[in-house]
Amino acid sequence: MHAVFHNQVVAPNIRKVAGDKAAIDHALTTSGPEAFAWLESLGPEMFLIGNRLSIADLAVVSNLITFQYMGHRIDGARFPKLSAYFRRHISSPAMQPVLSAEKPFVEQ
Repeated sequence: MHAVFHNQVVAPNIRKVAGDKAAIDHALTTSGPEAFAWLESLGPEMFLIGNRLSIADLAVVSNLITFQYMGHRIDGARFPKLSAYFRRHISSPAMQPVLSAEKPFVEQ
């Protein structure tokens, strides 16, 4: 999601230059779906590795949260396991207060 974040948020809002629309489109149509397909192939239930939260889950979920904050969504029909995995994490009691605290910043 680096290409999307950099070109949709950093370039126009911080660097004050136009983002690269082609890079965003490539990430949304090619590299993003490839990454989602790989994650989908893992068949994630609650955790990616073992039976407890790990840095792998935090890395994936935090990137997906940012993706959502930028106005994009995981295609639940195409990636149902990944979509369900993400929903489980963002609706967890541990995540709800954090997401609520971020809401005013995100809405800006």
